[in-house]
Amino acid sequence: VHARPLEFGQDRPGVLMAIHDITETRRLATLRQEFVANVSHELKTPLTSIKGYVETLLDGALNDKKHNREFLETIQEHVNNLTLLIDDLLDLSKIEAKRIEYQMQPVSVAEIALRIIKALEPLAKGRRVMIQNKLTESLPLVKADRDKLAQIFMNLVDNAIKFNQEEGRVVLS
Repeated sequence: VHARPLEFGQDRPGVLMAIHDITETRRLATLRQEFVANVSHELKTPLTSIKGYVETLLDGALNDKKHNREFLETIQEHVNNLTLLIDDLLDLSKIEAKRIEYQMQPVSVAEIALRIIKALEPLAKGRRVMIQNKLTESLPLVKADRDKLAQIFMNLVDNAIKFNQEEGRVVLS
């Protein structure tokens, strides 16, 4: 609320007030703060993993034909996940502008699950959490935005690992 005193003539004081509803603005600011905090937190996991694999490769594993390709593929998967997180930041501005778009297409839930499990295996091993995948290729395709669905899986499985007990289990079914 903004107010200013006014004079309408002799002995006729008044007030001019402008009232603005900032409920939506405040809600979006809170949403943005929470989103940025979550994304910042989510950036740490893949960056830590990438750093570890790069250091291992530089320390001699680059010449290890048995593991070097696997390490590079894991690094690539984490880079892809980081790209998705950056896309999330861009989506935030689209959400605020109310112009978010979905790329709906037939998607294999089982294929997405396998990708996410592979990407999060180092985290699960580090926390001694077993991941059990009951999603099979026989599942029908679903109509969804592939990247958004992968993001949902990533967040769910990542949280299931992080907030699990030691020697716990995560089951995808």
